[in-house]
Amino acid sequence: MYFLGSKERFSEVINSIIKDKFEFCTLYCEPFAGGLNILPLLDKKFEKYYINDLNTYMYNLYMSIRDDGKFVERIDKAKSLLTEGFIGQLMKGFSQQEQKMIARFLSKL
Repeated sequence: MYFLGSKERFSEVINSIIKDKFEFCTLYCEPFAGGLNILPLLDKKFEKYYINDLNTYMYNLYMSIRDDGKFVERIDKAKSLLTEGFIGQLMKGFSQQEQKMIARFLSKL
C-alpha cells in the first residue's frame, strides 16, 4: 500500500539511524503507520512493534489483522466472491482490460 508520505524511500537513512542510535532498543514505535511500508525494510528485528495513525480506518484495519485470526481467511473468501460469486458474474460483462482495471482498483481498497 502506498501513501503520499511513505517512509519507504528513506529506508536506508532510517536503518542507519536505528543502527547508530538505537542498537539496543527492543521495541519499535511507529507514530505514523500509513501503509507500514517501512517495516519489511528494517534491517533490525524488534521484540515488539507499536503502531499508531490518525487515519482511524487504517488503524482499525491493522488492529483487525492483529486481533482477528480469521482476517486473512475472510479476505480470501471476499476475493473468491469477487471472481466466482455474484460480482464475478457481473464482471463477465466487461472486457478483459476493464476487468483488469476493476481488479486493480479493488486490490487497493
